[in-house]
Amino acid sequence: MGVPSPIPYRRFPGPFCTFFYVKTIRKSSLPASLVLFDYYSFTHIMSCDLCFKLDDAFLEKYKSLQPPFGYAPLGELVYRRTYSRTLEDGSKEDWWQTVRRVVEGTYSLQKEHIQSFHLGWDDDQGQRSAQEMYDLIYNMKFLPPGRGLWVMGTPVIHKKNLSAALNNCAFVSTEDLAADPTRPFEFLMDASMLGVGVGFDTKGRGQVLIVGPKEGEPMTYLIEDSREGWVNSLSVLLKSFFGVKGEKQPAVVFDYSAIRPEGMPLKTFGGVSSGPRPLRELHDTIRGLLEKQVGSVMDSRTIVDLFNLIGKCVVSGNVRRSAEIAFGEADDETFLDLKDYEKNPERMAWGWSSNNSVFARVGMDYTNVANHLRVNGEPGLAWLENMQKYGRMGDPRNDKDIKVKGGNPCLEQSLESYELCCLVETFPAKHATLKEYLRTLKFAYLYAKTVTLRMTHWPETNRVMLRNRR
Repeated sequence: MGVPSPIPYRRFPGPFCTFFYVKTIRKSSLPASLVLFDYYSFTHIMSCDLCFKLDDAFLEKYKSLQPPFGYAPLGELVYRRTYSRTLEDGSKEDWWQTVRRVVEGTYSLQKEHIQSFHLGWDDDQGQRSAQEMYDLIYNMKFLPPGRGLWVMGTPVIHKKNLSAALNNCAFVSTEDLAADPTRPFEFLMDASMLGVGVGFDTKGRGQVLIVGPKEGEPMTYLIEDSREGWVNSLSVLLKSFFGVKGEKQPAVVFDYSAIRPEGMPLKTFGGVSSGPRPLRELHDTIRGLLEKQVGSVMDSRTIVDLFNLIGKCVVSGNVRRSAEIAFGEADDETFLDLKDYEKNPERMAWGWSSNNSVFARVGMDYTNVANHLRVNGEPGLAWLENMQKYGRMGDPRNDKDIKVKGGNPCLEQSLESYELCCLVETFPAKHATLKEYLRTLKFAYLYAKTVTLRMTHWPETNRVMLRNRR
């Protein structure tokens, strides 16, 4: 047995795309501890012992070819700025090297998976399949998502096991916010720093009382110089205002001294540090926001503000990493007014970090929502009931997605809470025949399926992925 044949894919039911989304399959759960790694800052390819390698003789002809970058020089500029990684000798990858890294990483994941289950890996078949995928990607008949071009085949995936970084988007619900008031916010910050766009809802409004810190000496918290440290600092701050299991927590004073200053070179990861400024601003703004609301119950605005402020903090780093979408209720005037900066001028500083949509109901009166949309361009409309009842809108009702709670920031994909989706882009115009295009689809799907073979470091995500097996 060689490369596994694809299982049926799930195609987005919308009219606007040639993207194929695959919801992630997981085999088991990881411990609840966070394993955190800033892969967007990791610009040097360190030693990464991939178990699959393309034949060097096969690659020779591609070294002298001119890559088919589009849009005159713009395509190549975008590639070299965004996806060409720095090699150990200080040089930058060329396109043939990037494709090699991606394909070797993809087939290494396949080989590891097949061998771990003792299914029998066929080296010859794997080599033939990998060479065909290489040619398709090199000639841009299909492409992995940008994060795949950036991180596949690197230690981020193959040593750090942060497979979430290969996925495009996620969704997290606040529906159970009363049970754990900080977890959705921690998840969004962690995912955003991995480059995953996250959707969220406001169903947790009215569930959490903002009790404020207990009186007495504040606690000093030393923030580690890692993403884990940043996420944990957010958790500590939120718990100081929400309490833990009904018990007030001490106020917290942060010690940022362990975070390297802005502009300092990141010798291991490459690039330069953003310094503590974005995190300090996040802490200060959240503290000021919640201090004004002590004694009040968290409403939809506070939920969205917290998520948006996290997004602003992440974006304030060296690289634009992520995206957000906020879902509210059609009868929630507070939510409808969030993008009205005449009413909420202070939100201009962070309201831009999410698209906003309401969960519409078939047959509802759209007048009020339409009036807000006419003035502000938002909120948009998402019909959650349709997302739950139908796979593709052209098919009869099947209720296969009845547990869906929302969607990704671009709303191509419906998702359950803590669920991920990955993307592959295909280019029909680069194919002469339907038969040729269908062959490309097989390999595009094979790439996306391969992404699903690795668990994430989030137990909640692994559980939903294991259940769905889409």
